[in-house]
Amino acid sequence: AYHFGAWENFATVPQISAVSRPKKSKHIKAIDEFSEVISSFLSQKLAALLECHNYSSQLFLAWERVHRFGLYEDHPSLNFNGAFFTIAVKNGSSEIIHVDRNDKKMLWMWIIAVSDWEGGEFRIPKVGVKIPLQTGQVLAVMSGVLAHFSALVTWGRHIIMTCSPERNLV
Repeated sequence: AYHFGAWENFATVPQISAVSRPKKSKHIKAIDEFSEVISSFLSQKLAALLECHNYSSQLFLAWERVHRFGLYEDHPSLNFNGAFFTIAVKNGSSEIIHVDRNDKKMLWMWIIAVSDWEGGEFRIPKVGVKIPLQTGQVLAVMSGVLAHFSALVTWGRHIIMTCSPERNLV
């Protein structure tokens, strides 16, 4: 997976992920364009949804903290409005049952279906949930709470984006 945005996973202070800081100008332009679409469209809608449910106080404090470190000054398109801080783009599925330890337990992670495939349902075996996703759909999960996995993809490319609050920032 490629991780874009801010995180604090392997450091003592928030930082922009290495993938978000390429050296070649064509890569910088592509990442800026990709991030700008996410920031100006998707993250604003998700942040508004969180605000409607009075859910965003922890995320707002983390967003303020990231701003204090000036991370978005050189990378304004990576400011995802506090709805999340990191995007992982992945081709493939996680077929092993797991709990995401890097996600704070009571915060939402957003899963976005980008490509067409069959199979690959998001599953939570403990409660018997199987959720099929189609291109363009967004699924909100507390991935740090219940063990989950994606079923085997039987056709197509399983390209997804997971947008995460990243527990160390919050």
